[in-house]
Amino acid sequence: MKFFVSSRMRELFIERKTAIETIHFCGHTPLYIETEPEVKDLEALYTMNKLVSDADGFISIYYLSEGKKDKILGYRTPIEYELEQFVELKGKDAPIIFFKQTPDRFVMPSRTMEVWFEEKASELGIQPILFDGPREMDSKIQQALGRFSDKKDAVCVKDNFIIRYVGPDFIGLIGKLSEVVFTGYRLNIDYISHASGGGMATTYVSCSPRLVAGSGEEVNLGELEENMQRIIAEDFEKACTEEEHRFADGSNPQASLRPSVKVDKDPTEVRPYQLFTKVRTIDAPGQLTAICKEFLIKGFNIDEFQLRPSAPEYPRQTTMYIWLSRPAKWSKGRDEDQAELERSLRYLVGVRNFSIRVMSRP
Repeated sequence: MKFFVSSRMRELFIERKTAIETIHFCGHTPLYIETEPEVKDLEALYTMNKLVSDADGFISIYYLSEGKKDKILGYRTPIEYELEQFVELKGKDAPIIFFKQTPDRFVMPSRTMEVWFEEKASELGIQPILFDGPREMDSKIQQALGRFSDKKDAVCVKDNFIIRYVGPDFIGLIGKLSEVVFTGYRLNIDYISHASGGGMATTYVSCSPRLVAGSGEEVNLGELEENMQRIIAEDFEKACTEEEHRFADGSNPQASLRPSVKVDKDPTEVRPYQLFTKVRTIDAPGQLTAICKEFLIKGFNIDEFQLRPSAPEYPRQTTMYIWLSRPAKWSKGRDEDQAELERSLRYLVGVRNFSIRVMSRP
């Protein structure tokens, strides 16, 4: 299930963080706004409405104050608007949970806030759950979500989507890509590879929807690509015209190259596991070639590769971080594939040390 978390950000920062992480580890998907939810424009309101409408359940956490009323919210505070919007869309019988933090004896909570939540609790027929600090809240959220244990998010998903970015490298690029797929489509990023140099960047993102039993929601790839292209282009324009320091090399590439974003459904064969391999070798010409040839002979595909410097205690050596997988026609099973990879690396010239971990894929 998807649970929207509503609270004041500043006075409940740790409690909010605890709630979001606990929801995740209970097997559900938390939906939340990362910064103080003070709506200033229609775009922010749209994001709030999208997240609330996509939620299956609602968790409201309150403590000292209700926040500032906003005209665009019908002269309601964000936490008031979010709850009333959810009830309007989902009905009073939808899962709604109130958590109230017990105030310190020297602090006086807003009476207006307390009365408002008391009235809402009475209307909805629920009893607010009292807690004292994030540690107690963690256990109480687990207890409250226990009745939804049969509605946990599916581990396996039907489709994976690939987003490819090619264009100028500017500060905030990956954050903007992540923001679009989450706030607009609630997609989870399963894998990301980013490389940059000379002011240019290539980014590969694999993402998937977190499906709930009975949900038939489909992602419109054309719409996703169009929105992604438009929003990234707008952020790029902002970097060019207002904040040129956001470019890594200090240049303004606006006149030379425009950002390009492509979105596709992943058509490749699903490989149930990967072999995460860390190899430390001598830093010599031809060493990478020798290792890659061995992978080729054994039928291992390099899914991701990073070449990093080794620790100072290993002079004239380098470390390779490699994600490997085998197509079905080559695979002999998890244990045999790992054993064969170990045999290949154990006596390879130049290899000083290695480790292999088998990682399951969603």
